[in-house]
Amino acid sequence: MLILVAALLVVGVLGFWGASFAYPAGAVLSGIMLIVMGYSAWSDSAYGYLQGESQLALVGAGLAAAALALNFIGVMRKSGLSEQANPMNLPVFG
Repeated sequence: MLILVAALLVVGVLGFWGASFAYPAGAVLSGIMLIVMGYSAWSDSAYGYLQGESQLALVGAGLAAAALALNFIGVMRKSGLSEQANPMNLPVFG
């Protein structure tokens, strides 16, 4: 789990520097984190009430879901046309 968290932090830092693979890699890592934390919260809640570990797993699953949504938004924005490449920015003569 610590390796997954460290990889997600490294990908996040690389995303700030503009690496093109950061958003898809972050989405994959966040999805894995969501599955792991969701399973952990689900298996810990089998006792009928939320214990301390399962509450932390729920918080982790919520944060992983938020990170997954933000990475999907980042992927969608990265794949669009830049303002310079937009065909509507052609020079107008006349």
